[in-house]
Amino acid sequence: MQTEICAVVSGKGGVGKSTLAFYLADVLAGGKSRSLILDFNVGIRGVDVFFGAAGDIVYDLGDVLEGRCSVYHSALIPCVHNRNYFAMAAPSDLFYHFDFDKLYNLSVELKKDFNYIFIDAPSAISNALISAVSLCDRAIIVTTPDPLSVSAAAKIGKYIVSSDTATSHVLINGVNFNSRTSPLISDFDEIIDAVSHPLIGVVPYDATLYGVLMKGRLLPRNSKLSRAVYSIARRYNKDSVPLVVG
Repeated sequence: MQTEICAVVSGKGGVGKSTLAFYLADVLAGGKSRSLILDFNVGIRGVDVFFGAAGDIVYDLGDVLEGRCSVYHSALIPCVHNRNYFAMAAPSDLFYHFDFDKLYNLSVELKKDFNYIFIDAPSAISNALISAVSLCDRAIIVTTPDPLSVSAAAKIGKYIVSSDTATSHVLINGVNFNSRTSPLISDFDEIIDAVSHPLIGVVPYDATLYGVLMKGRLLPRNSKLSRAVYSIARRYNKDSVPLVVG
């Protein structure tokens, strides 16, 4: 399968975009498959924290693009629990401006070495978000089942359509199936219609997730969240598998 770059976007912060990008890329990395996640959250970063490398970054994506390190491999952060999984930290400069030609040239090299490449895109409309959408071959729009998040996701969905991104899906995150009250939007078809992109998966809420990731691990394979993400990974690979919901 030809390597595709996937931008993971949201339109609103706090919906679990970075966490899901990290988790999905991790699940897909294994055997002969290698995954890379590029952090486009300029000046803020975050993916390096999941990789246990916060404060230890020598070279970042900006250094690679500006030629401050001789090879991009110098900026790769290895995952402590998955030898096939790597990250590249976002530029530390809050005012860094991506040059698309430099990004494209780097992407050509990265596609030779990795089977899956994900971009953790910022939620706000910015040069970084525009660059991520322009560079990607496909996109995943992450939303939670609340009106504000869905409205933001719908706006980003329209922008992605206008950018001619070949393939895009919506992913509904943080659904608490065990709550005594229903989600603010309990009809997933309503979310799909609002965002106007097909559904790739539904991920349940798990209060333990962040703490587990901060310890450099994933949730057990038989957990509801892991089962959902593994299903999404297969659907991402265009396997014909049913949705795992709840």
